[in-house]
Amino acid sequence: LVAGKYGLEALVYDDEGNYGRDFVNITVRPEPHVNKAPIVIISPSTNITIKPSDKLILDASSCNTSCCSPSALLTFF
Repeated sequence: LVAGKYGLEALVYDDEGNYGRDFVNITVRPEPHVNKAPIVIISPSTNITIKPSDKLILDASSCNTSCCSPSALLTFF
């Protein structure tokens, strides 16, 4: 079924012509959003060397957070 609202009527007759009927409304919801794992790109992608006094700036300005609040874990080793 396609997402939307539908009505369902059941009508049943016996062999003497008597009948019973009932009606119900059915709502079909759209498929839930499927979460996809984030894509991480480190640039430059080659090894870099910095001095202890150099600043290291991490920029996530192109982060797409349209569906949720992002979180990150950075591990230095």
